[in-house]
Amino acid sequence: MKKILLFTSLSVVSLVPLFSQENNAAWERHGSESTDTTEFIGTINTQPVKFKTCNQERMRIMPDGKIGIGISNPLETFDVMGTIRSREDIRVDGDFYVLGSSYFTNESKFFGDVRFTGIPASTSTFTGDFIVRGDGGLLRTLTLAQMVEQVYTPRICMDDDPTWLPSWFHGPGKIYSLCAKVGILTDAPLHPLDVNGHGQFRTTLTVNHRLSIGTETTTFARFKIKNHNSAAAIQIDQSDNSHQNGKLLFMEYTNPTTEIIKVSGPNGYTPLLIDVAGNFRFKSPTNDLFLISSTDQTVYSRRIVVDQLVWPDYVFRPNYRLMPLDEVKSYIDEFGHLPNVPTEEQVKEKGVDLGEMDRILLEKIEELTLYIIQQQQEIEKLKSEMNLIKQ
Repeated sequence: MKKILLFTSLSVVSLVPLFSQENNAAWERHGSESTDTTEFIGTINTQPVKFKTCNQERMRIMPDGKIGIGISNPLETFDVMGTIRSREDIRVDGDFYVLGSSYFTNESKFFGDVRFTGIPASTSTFTGDFIVRGDGGLLRTLTLAQMVEQVYTPRICMDDDPTWLPSWFHGPGKIYSLCAKVGILTDAPLHPLDVNGHGQFRTTLTVNHRLSIGTETTTFARFKIKNHNSAAAIQIDQSDNSHQNGKLLFMEYTNPTTEIIKVSGPNGYTPLLIDVAGNFRFKSPTNDLFLISSTDQTVYSRRIVVDQLVWPDYVFRPNYRLMPLDEVKSYIDEFGHLPNVPTEEQVKEKGVDLGEMDRILLEKIEELTLYIIQQQQEIEKLKSEMNLIKQ
């Protein structure tokens, strides 16, 4: 390493002599051979060490150890006023701050994050360029039009015009194109948006025309589901149905004449109608088949068939015990109703099971039939006895 004369003159006030006051060992231009570790060049007071050339100060070392080059009051440990050039690598173990412009003549590599805190967010009125990563990891700027070309490869829209390319527009919070098909995970989109894979909407999905699941849409059905595996076409999982949010369907109406479900048939009749007032109607072209009227709280039907597992044919079996009439009278006197017949309080509280009530009524009719048969037998017996007496 070359030996360089660091200064030509020293401040007498700032520096101690160039030789130790104790052993008078001089510092020569060709170097010192002193082995005394207590010797030094510097100050022993609070004055800075100054280095000059041509009687112009070039560098100084402050009492707190800060070094300034071209500046008399360094603010950092090493403070330079002017250009710094390094012919080889510069390594910085801590943070690296640049307050002005940075120029990189050759390739620049960043192995960690690069943050630009002064770059504004993109808005509808943003006219600046975008910083993007190009080929080989290089940073470059793109205009909005160039940015669109990077994220979308134009496709021909009209078959009769092979030169046509989609036109892109942008506005507050949106970017859109006229007559363009966008494909995600497919290079041959069949629709304006064609996604070959799963999709998720974090908020609301709005369909203004038709929604089709499992099949292509049709011009008639606004909502169509095609079931391929004979499983549930619609399945709603609700693990806890004790809460209000477990409803399958919730509809709210303010007009008392609203028809919730209405099916129009031929010749102007309505085969099915459910309205907000609570009326429920099934109708044929000529008459009502089934009607629940909210006006008189009555159910109307031409015929009702009720399946019953038990029917009172058992009354006519030999092992059936027919309660004697005197016991029936005692039961009525005590309880105020027939045996096995619901009481008035029970009917008011729980209503009547039509099928079960028909069974009970038929049971009583069959018991009455047996009572009549018994009485008829008694009458025939008495008539025979009377005839014997007359003879």
